[in-house]
Amino acid sequence: MKRIKSLTIIAKEWFDKANGNSYFSARAFINDAVVVLPFQYGYGDQYLYEVQKELINRKLLPVDSAGTCLTRYVREEMNVNVIHTKHENCLQRDVKQYGQEI
Repeated sequence: MKRIKSLTIIAKEWFDKANGNSYFSARAFINDAVVVLPFQYGYGDQYLYEVQKELINRKLLPVDSAGTCLTRYVREEMNVNVIHTKHENCLQRDVKQYGQEI
């Protein structure tokens, strides 16, 4: 398993007023790499859960971390500060574009 030295997560969220649903895309900057989460349904901190699932899939986090809050696990177990933010009220096209590969 690779060592995480830094983790910054930035998400963008769009609210579909017509249907009452929220959608997001996110990017996780891990050390020198970027993990892109595509446009998908979810609200609140769902982007953090999806980043955690992706980090487990990429073997950057152990499988047993799935039951713990991502930020808490990385901060307490790996001694790495996590920076995360979500930009709300974004335009749909901006959220879709942010979720595309770099």
